[in-house]
Amino acid sequence: MSRGVRLFNGKNEQQITVLLPSPFLDRETDKILRKPDWSRLYLWDQLRAMEVSVLRGKTEEVERFADHVIAERGVRHGRLVMVDVEEEKHAHGVAPEHRHLHVHVRDAG
Repeated sequence: MSRGVRLFNGKNEQQITVLLPSPFLDRETDKILRKPDWSRLYLWDQLRAMEVSVLRGKTEEVERFADHVIAERGVRHGRLVMVDVEEEKHAHGVAPEHRHLHVHVRDAG
């Protein structure tokens, strides 16, 4: 009895599987323990604490926000990754209420 975490990329292709040790099994014999060894969930605690924020705004504002989040107490690792985007407005049909904003990722190459 084990648990795992599977990570996928944006194309829904599996990239990695991380198998986690079970707190209910002895690490040497794999026999069921009378009392679970909760210390074996340390890796799970680390994985589930990962967070991702997707932001849209002016570069300076996003950088300032990221700096504040990374400086928060308890944050061990933080990194800002920015992608240039361009906004394109266009209408579908005739009615003005059908106008909406599309965000397109610009090729950085």
